[in-house]
Amino acid sequence: MKYKKIIDLILVLIVLILLARIASLLAAESIDSKLERDKGIIKGAEPISIYKNSTKSVLLLHGFAANPYSMKELADFFSENDYNVYAPLLPGHGTSAFDMEKYSWRDWQNKSEESYLMLRNTSKDVYVVGVSMGADLGLNLAKKYDINGLIIINAPYNLKTNIIYAAPVVYFTQKYFIKNIFLADDDMTLSEEYRIYSIIPVKSVYDILDLIHYTDTDLDKVNETILIIQSDKDSLVDPSSADIIYSLIKSNDKKLIRLENSTHIYFTDQDKFKIQKEILNIIK
Repeated sequence: MKYKKIIDLILVLIVLILLARIASLLAAESIDSKLERDKGIIKGAEPISIYKNSTKSVLLLHGFAANPYSMKELADFFSENDYNVYAPLLPGHGTSAFDMEKYSWRDWQNKSEESYLMLRNTSKDVYVVGVSMGADLGLNLAKKYDINGLIIINAPYNLKTNIIYAAPVVYFTQKYFIKNIFLADDDMTLSEEYRIYSIIPVKSVYDILDLIHYTDTDLDKVNETILIIQSDKDSLVDPSSADIIYSLIKSNDKKLIRLENSTHIYFTDQDKFKIQKEILNIIK
């Protein structure tokens, strides 16, 4: 009788887990179906390519679950200063969260490298700008290639949110986080404008953690000119990350600036001006 109760309890737990996973999948499909797409790409999330007939180019790398639309203001800024600009759409991004889980962080890194080499083949100088996850991708490029300058914004080293570390447990009950766990409420409205996924595959959380670990293990290989930008009100990345990265890289020409009033993806007009001013000091 005792063993029968244990077996019954196990069966009930299995049924509850299956129901939770089914509910998670149905909710994810419902949310995903509401996104407008053109040829499979969320409208506005397409790659950005601006050619200015210049010998100088900038590679813009977007963040996790985001897409090139979030880099549009930076793209326009560089274009106005006569730089060729390319912001690739990283694999699994800008389409569907169901696509995202088909790829790993190595696919994102490979796409970044492919894009960098494309610009390097046609440009005398190539600068790389990465935001959040894109910053880590840029740091990894700098370990391998002679980049003319690197600008990283809110690069993750230490994270503030602990829920992502529960991914192994969560995966038993659901395949998707129905709300973007990487963003605080004050960033959620802007995330809709930027077409950032509101559904996050649990499997992809493993990938971003693996990327952060891979990036952080040998930062002493980075010796390029670098500008590190960190928002003090970042709800995802612990602001101490910028100090740690600054101390670990071996660049002789490096600078760290802080943004007092900006968050992980929202930047005040005052801070935007500050970013642009500092970037011009790096690339000119």
